[in-house]
Amino acid sequence: SKEREESLVFMHECDRHYNLNLVWVEADINPENGEGTRHIVKTFETLTRDGSVFEKGIQKYGIPSVVNKWCNRELKLNPIHDYIKSIGWGKFGDYHTAIGFRTDEIDRMSGKEIRGKHKLLYPLIDNNIDQRERNKFWVQQPIQIGISAYKGNCDMCFEKTNRKLCTIFKEEPEYIRWWLEMEEKYSNILLPNKPLY
Repeated sequence: SKEREESLVFMHECDRHYNLNLVWVEADINPENGEGTRHIVKTFETLTRDGSVFEKGIQKYGIPSVVNKWCNRELKLNPIHDYIKSIGWGKFGDYHTAIGFRTDEIDRMSGKEIRGKHKLLYPLIDNNIDQRERNKFWVQQPIQIGISAYKGNCDMCFEKTNRKLCTIFKEEPEYIRWWLEMEEKYSNILLPNKPLY
Protein backbone atom coordinates (compact mmCIF):
# COMPACT_ATOMS: atom_id res chain seq x y z
CA SER A 1 0.00 0.00 0.00
CA LYS A 2 3.02 2.28 -0.52
CA GLU A 3 3.43 1.75 -4.24
CA ARG A 4 3.53 4.98 -6.19
CA GLU A 5 0.22 5.69 -7.92
CA GLU A 6 2.01 6.13 -11.26
CA SER A 7 3.19 2.52 -11.06
CA LEU A 8 -0.30 1.24 -10.33
CA VAL A 9 -1.80 3.28 -13.17
CA PHE A 10 0.91 2.02 -15.54
CA MET A 11 0.18 -1.62 -14.64
CA HIS A 12 -3.56 -0.99 -15.02
CA GLU A 13 -3.06 0.59 -18.46
CA CYS A 14 -0.80 -2.30 -19.56
CA ASP A 15 -3.43 -4.75 -18.34
CA ARG A 16 -6.12 -3.10 -20.45
CA HIS A 17 -3.97 -2.41 -23.54
CA TYR A 18 -2.30 -5.83 -23.75
CA ASN A 19 -5.27 -7.86 -22.39
CA LEU A 20 -3.12 -9.37 -19.62
CA ASN A 21 -5.96 -10.25 -17.21
CA LEU A 22 -3.80 -9.23 -14.24
CA VAL A 23 -4.84 -10.42 -10.82
CA TRP A 24 -4.32 -7.70 -8.21
CA VAL A 25 -3.11 -9.35 -5.01
CA GLU A 26 -2.67 -7.53 -1.70
CA ALA A 27 -0.97 -8.75 1.47
CA ASP A 28 -3.13 -9.90 4.38
CA ILE A 29 -0.68 -9.77 7.29
CA ASN A 30 -1.65 -11.83 10.32
CA PRO A 31 -0.35 -10.09 13.47
CA GLU A 32 0.17 -13.42 15.30
CA ASN A 33 3.74 -14.73 15.48
CA GLY A 34 4.16 -17.93 13.51
CA GLU A 35 1.24 -17.08 11.22
CA GLY A 36 2.23 -16.29 7.65
CA THR A 37 1.06 -13.59 5.31
CA ARG A 38 -1.90 -14.51 3.14
CA HIS A 39 -3.46 -12.71 0.20
CA ILE A 40 -6.58 -10.75 -0.67
CA VAL A 41 -7.66 -10.44 -4.31
CA LYS A 42 -8.42 -6.82 -5.14
CA THR A 43 -9.12 -4.74 -8.23
CA PHE A 44 -7.20 -1.70 -9.41
CA GLU A 45 -9.96 0.45 -7.93
CA THR A 46 -10.05 -1.29 -4.52
CA LEU A 47 -6.29 -1.53 -3.85
CA THR A 48 -5.30 -0.08 -0.49
CA ARG A 49 -3.30 3.09 -1.10
CA ASP A 50 -3.05 4.67 2.36
CA GLY A 51 -0.07 2.73 3.73
CA SER A 52 -2.17 0.77 6.22
CA VAL A 53 -1.14 -2.66 4.86
CA PHE A 54 2.51 -1.66 5.11
CA GLU A 55 1.92 -0.36 8.66
CA LYS A 56 0.54 -3.75 9.70
CA GLY A 57 3.79 -5.25 8.46
CA ILE A 58 5.82 -2.72 10.46
CA GLN A 59 3.80 -3.56 13.57
CA LYS A 60 4.74 -7.22 13.17
CA TYR A 61 8.23 -7.13 11.62
CA GLY A 62 9.60 -3.69 12.51
CA ILE A 63 10.67 -0.82 10.31
CA PRO A 64 12.28 -2.24 7.15
CA SER A 65 15.93 -1.44 6.55
CA VAL A 66 19.08 -2.91 5.05
CA VAL A 67 19.33 -5.25 8.08
CA ASN A 68 15.59 -5.96 8.31
CA LYS A 69 14.46 -6.68 4.74
CA TRP A 70 10.98 -8.11 5.12
CA CYS A 71 8.80 -5.88 2.93
CA ASN A 72 9.35 -7.54 -0.48
CA ARG A 73 8.87 -10.99 1.09
CA GLU A 74 5.74 -10.17 3.11
CA LEU A 75 4.07 -7.55 0.90
CA LYS A 76 4.76 -9.14 -2.48
CA LEU A 77 6.24 -12.64 -2.62
CA ASN A 78 4.27 -14.40 0.12
CA PRO A 79 0.88 -13.00 -0.99
CA ILE A 80 1.62 -13.97 -4.61
CA HIS A 81 2.63 -17.53 -3.64
CA ASP A 82 -0.39 -17.81 -1.33
CA TYR A 83 -2.68 -16.77 -4.19
CA ILE A 84 -1.08 -19.27 -6.57
CA LYS A 85 -1.49 -22.02 -3.98
CA SER A 86 -5.17 -21.03 -3.58
CA ILE A 87 -5.83 -21.57 -7.30
CA GLY A 88 -4.35 -25.06 -7.18
CA TRP A 89 -0.90 -24.61 -8.69
CA GLY A 90 0.82 -26.00 -5.60
CA LYS A 91 3.45 -24.54 -3.33
CA PHE A 92 6.40 -22.34 -4.27
CA GLY A 93 8.78 -24.49 -6.32
CA ASP A 94 6.00 -26.55 -7.92
CA TYR A 95 5.65 -23.99 -10.73
CA HIS A 96 8.00 -21.72 -12.67
CA THR A 97 8.38 -18.09 -11.59
CA ALA A 98 9.71 -15.51 -14.07
CA ILE A 99 11.77 -12.69 -12.54
CA GLY A 100 12.14 -9.45 -14.50
CA PHE A 101 15.82 -8.71 -13.80
CA ARG A 102 17.78 -7.35 -16.75
CA THR A 103 21.42 -8.05 -17.64
CA ASP A 104 22.47 -4.83 -15.87
CA GLU A 105 20.89 -6.31 -12.72
CA ILE A 106 22.50 -9.74 -13.04
CA ASP A 107 24.06 -9.38 -9.57
CA ARG A 108 20.52 -9.64 -8.13
CA MET A 109 19.92 -13.06 -9.72
CA SER A 110 19.68 -16.04 -7.37
CA GLY A 111 22.38 -18.70 -7.39
CA LYS A 112 22.06 -21.78 -9.60
CA GLU A 113 20.97 -24.06 -6.73
CA ILE A 114 18.17 -21.73 -5.61
CA ARG A 115 17.08 -21.14 -9.23
CA GLY A 116 16.73 -24.89 -9.71
CA LYS A 117 15.01 -25.57 -6.39
CA HIS A 118 12.41 -22.84 -6.83
CA LYS A 119 12.13 -23.05 -10.64
CA LEU A 120 13.14 -19.40 -11.14
CA LEU A 121 13.42 -18.09 -14.69
CA TYR A 122 15.17 -14.89 -15.81
CA PRO A 123 13.93 -14.33 -19.39
CA LEU A 124 15.36 -10.82 -19.78
CA ILE A 125 18.84 -11.94 -18.70
CA ASP A 126 18.58 -15.04 -20.92
CA ASN A 127 17.75 -12.76 -23.87
CA ASN A 128 20.44 -10.18 -23.05
CA ILE A 129 17.95 -7.39 -22.35
CA ASP A 130 19.46 -4.44 -20.48
CA GLN A 131 18.09 -1.06 -19.43
CA ARG A 132 18.84 0.41 -22.87
CA GLU A 133 16.91 -2.36 -24.65
CA ARG A 134 14.01 -1.97 -22.22
CA ASN A 135 13.88 1.78 -22.87
CA LYS A 136 13.95 1.25 -26.66
CA PHE A 137 10.96 -1.08 -26.35
CA TRP A 138 8.86 1.21 -24.14
CA VAL A 139 9.50 4.41 -26.09
CA GLN A 140 7.71 2.75 -29.02
CA GLN A 141 4.66 1.75 -26.95
CA PRO A 142 1.48 3.81 -26.54
CA ILE A 143 1.76 3.46 -22.74
CA GLN A 144 4.36 5.31 -20.69
CA ILE A 145 4.97 4.92 -16.96
CA GLY A 146 5.06 8.66 -16.30
CA ILE A 147 7.62 8.48 -13.50
CA SER A 148 11.36 9.07 -13.42
CA ALA A 149 13.38 5.86 -13.07
CA TYR A 150 15.13 7.04 -9.90
CA LYS A 151 11.80 7.25 -8.08
CA GLY A 152 11.03 3.55 -8.54
CA ASN A 153 7.82 1.75 -7.56
CA CYS A 154 7.92 2.03 -3.77
CA ASP A 155 8.09 5.55 -2.43
CA MET A 156 11.07 6.34 -0.16
CA CYS A 157 12.37 2.73 -0.23
CA PHE A 158 15.44 2.17 1.96
CA GLU A 159 17.09 0.36 -0.96
CA LYS A 160 17.36 3.67 -2.86
CA THR A 161 20.60 5.62 -2.58
CA ASN A 162 20.70 8.60 -0.25
CA ARG A 163 21.03 10.83 -3.30
CA LYS A 164 17.81 9.44 -4.80
CA LEU A 165 15.96 9.73 -1.47
CA CYS A 166 17.10 13.33 -0.98
CA THR A 167 16.09 14.22 -4.54
CA ILE A 168 12.63 12.70 -4.02
CA PHE A 169 12.30 14.54 -0.69
CA LYS A 170 13.29 17.83 -2.34
CA GLU A 171 10.86 17.36 -5.24
CA GLU A 172 8.00 15.71 -3.33
CA PRO A 173 8.34 16.33 0.42
CA GLU A 174 4.88 14.91 1.08
CA TYR A 175 6.22 11.37 0.58
CA ILE A 176 8.38 11.48 3.70
CA ARG A 177 5.56 12.34 6.12
CA TRP A 178 4.20 8.79 6.35
CA TRP A 179 7.68 7.35 6.93
CA LEU A 180 8.43 9.87 9.67
CA GLU A 181 5.14 8.94 11.32
CA MET A 182 6.09 5.25 11.21
CA GLU A 183 9.47 6.00 12.81
CA GLU A 184 7.80 8.09 15.50
CA LYS A 185 5.26 5.36 16.26
CA TYR A 186 7.40 2.21 15.98
CA SER A 187 11.16 2.86 16.05
CA ASN A 188 11.42 2.39 19.83
CA ILE A 189 9.42 -0.82 19.93
CA LEU A 190 11.67 -3.85 20.44
CA LEU A 191 10.46 -6.85 18.49
CA PRO A 192 11.58 -10.38 19.45
CA ASN A 193 14.76 -11.35 17.56
CA LYS A 194 14.90 -7.95 15.80
CA PRO A 195 17.43 -5.16 16.33
CA LEU A 196 16.25 -1.87 17.83
CA TYR A 197 16.36 0.92 15.26
